[in-house]
Amino acid sequence: MYMGGTELAVSINALAVTLAKCLTEEELEITAAMFTQIGDTLATIAIRRAACSEKEAQLL
Repeated sequence: MYMGGTELAVSINALAVTLAKCLTEEELEITAAMFTQIGDTLATIAIRRAACSEKEAQLL
């Protein structure tokens, strides 16, 4: 299923609001930190993959 940028943003917002309603302040802070770390790690992996792909392309 493809979601455009707007639909994706709305879905993420709805998920965040739903989670926030169910969590204590401490749980919310920990969950936010966890999602930040997940996002940063995924970005690092994506950058590394792109760099490896560029190097492979140069070898061809």
